Amino acid sequence: MRNHKNSRVGEGSAFLLATILIAGTVTASAQTPPKAKPAPPPPRPVPQRQVPPQRQQPVQPNQPIPQRPLPNQQIPPRPQQVPPKPLPNQPQPVHPQPNQPNQPLHPNQPIQPSQPIKAVPKVAVPTDSQGHFKPPVNSTTKTLSGGAKETTTADGTKYRTNAAGKATVISKPDGTIAHINPNNGKPTTISKVGKDGTGVIVHNSPTGVRSINYARKDENGHVVRVVTHGNIHYQERESQRRPGYRIRSYSVDHRSYVHVYHSVHYGRYGYYPVYVPAYYYRPGFYAYFGNPWATAVVFSWNSYPGYGYYGMYFAPTVTYASPSAWMADYVIANNLQGVYAAQQSADPDSTEPQDGSITPIPQDVRNGYIQEIQNQIQADQAQASGQAPADATPGALNPKFRIFQSYSDVDADLNGEQCAITGGDFVRREEDVPDANGTVAVTVVSIVKPSASHCQANARVRVTVDTLQEWYNGFLDSQQQGFEAMVNLQGHNGVPPAPDTLRAANPEGQATPDDPGVLDNAVQEAQTNASTVQSSIQSGGL
Repeated sequence: MRNHKNSRVGEGSAFLLATILIAGTVTASAQTPPKAKPAPPPPRPVPQRQVPPQRQQPVQPNQPIPQRPLPNQQIPPRPQQVPPKPLPNQPQPVHPQPNQPNQPLHPNQPIQPSQPIKAVPKVAVPTDSQGHFKPPVNSTTKTLSGGAKETTTADGTKYRTNAAGKATVISKPDGTIAHINPNNGKPTTISKVGKDGTGVIVHNSPTGVRSINYARKDENGHVVRVVTHGNIHYQERESQRRPGYRIRSYSVDHRSYVHVYHSVHYGRYGYYPVYVPAYYYRPGFYAYFGNPWATAVVFSWNSYPGYGYYGMYFAPTVTYASPSAWMADYVIANNLQGVYAAQQSADPDSTEPQDGSITPIPQDVRNGYIQEIQNQIQADQAQASGQAPADATPGALNPKFRIFQSYSDVDADLNGEQCAITGGDFVRREEDVPDANGTVAVTVVSIVKPSASHCQANARVRVTVDTLQEWYNGFLDSQQQGFEAMVNLQGHNGVPPAPDTLRAANPEGQATPDDPGVLDNAVQEAQTNASTVQSSIQSGGL
């Protein structure tokens, strides 16, 4: 979501942010401004996320497509033109709207968080002088597998400890559940969710970025979900006119846009939200990506935001043999740009130090991503041609898609314990069928920044299918932005021109975003409920 995105949450326990959540109002804790971050190396820009207009205006087929300024190139602004009135009952093509001016993140001008971030305190847990859990008086303890134990106090509160005697989970009688990082005693995830699915989940990442997933019911009894992650905020609600579709109104660094998601049913595994493009290009444009370029293209990414911040993790190639290869790197870079922007609102006191060396994304992972780009473009081409999709399996479980890049910070299940997966990491899905808990096995194949709480490279862990679907949706969103970037770049810097660059609006992907004031109020309500449930665990009110 990103830039989100993207994308880039969804979005996903993905997230994740996979469970939906409960209302409650309490005054949020006082917050203090974040500490200054070390300045990253000079930024390297990737084309910024498009901010879709509230209503797309039709234009005539032969009207030239506005071009976005290329790196280091000054292009005078085009005079505003009023499109001619469309003919009735005629499908109306629309041209891409140019993105807002590129705004690279200067090392001395980081993105400012929407609200001050407060350091995450430790959870109130009774311990002895060595920091081991100390069972309260009148409690009972039973032994679990692997040396873990579960202690139940007189009031019904349950503490789970690992083999080392450190508390890892607290469950309160009112339904509040907190997962604890045994390394520092701080909560990773705190949730309080009712039987109807409403409630709140707070996730504290080892990157220092806090995520909130809050769900309530509107006056019609429909679930409205509010998600915040760093600088990304969105509200998701059902479409009033189209059953089975949900509308997400985003606010990213005070820029607003809207996405549409379609709930696709997949057998006994339930419904999964699938990103719906706001427009499609003509079939010939997608065919352009299926063929190699006659001559390899030398392409420089210049200095997109965060390139130096990730060191050699993302090391783009100097030349590209095909537009699909270029698109794969664009999608990766686009996600990392969103992750970097979210990082600017992180709490430095809650950020774990790097624990291990950073290694480049493996070539086989990049090759797999290129193949997935090609598979998705073929599906887009079929849709643009009016053909039914050959495979309706959601991307999270589709056998053609096994490599996923994370668009959120989530906790994975490692043999009953938790470890972190953070934005920009890569995993490979190992199973096609979810278990009873809605999770599948994945292998961690590439890590942006290793830390003590992070899942180790090559670890086989379990994540929810909802999480993978959110990451897949982020992939689709980034690819859509890559199409627009290619349209504006083709014919320049040695990039061969692409055919049929005119695009037509997809009626299923059109929506009107919620009023920004409504979204701001929803975000404030989510943050208030998150502070309430977090305080109940950290204040010792057990």
